[in-house]
Amino acid sequence: MKTTLEKLRQRATSSSVKAIDGHYFIPDAKLLEILPDTDVEVCIQECAGLDVARKKDCSRTVKSGGRKILLVLIQLEKVHLVLKFVDHNRAHDRQLPFDLKGLEKMLADKSDARSFHDKQWSVIPVRFEEGRTHRTYDTRTIFPFLAFESLKGAEGAFGEMSIVTVEGTQHEFLDLVDPRTKAGSKVGN
Repeated sequence: MKTTLEKLRQRATSSSVKAIDGHYFIPDAKLLEILPDTDVEVCIQECAGLDVARKKDCSRTVKSGGRKILLVLIQLEKVHLVLKFVDHNRAHDRQLPFDLKGLEKMLADKSDARSFHDKQWSVIPVRFEEGRTHRTYDTRTIFPFLAFESLKGAEGAFGEMSIVTVEGTQHEFLDLVDPRTKAGSKVGN
């Protein structure tokens, strides 16, 4: 019989989406399906050596905005490290991505820090929002592009036009018109 952590790792794996560059990511909309409140509590309860009050505090902190961090730790089979994130006031997904030096200092184990640093990118794919201006991204950033098609005859100046399919929950685009057919279509899933 599978443990809760094994089930959660399986859910994360089956919810991962492969981008056209070969990297896998977990869409934002899947997070609550993979890791609902009850499973957050079970994960924290299974951390040995914690008193009841500490477990409640840790569960509350993760449920209020640290699910992505916990999910990375579940995938790495290092759930007990969530306590280090809570203790250092770093158990908030909005703080992702963490830099390697900060992780090494907080986790005190270079191997754990490197593993977390490498895995965190899978839970923070780009989310395209309407009205956002130019952004510069880290080279490890995962773009949720599922398909790419160059439009023949749509070249001009120093560029060419392409149609890119974006994972449906990773954008806030309006329905768009396909320039080839002039038909409206929803971008992504």
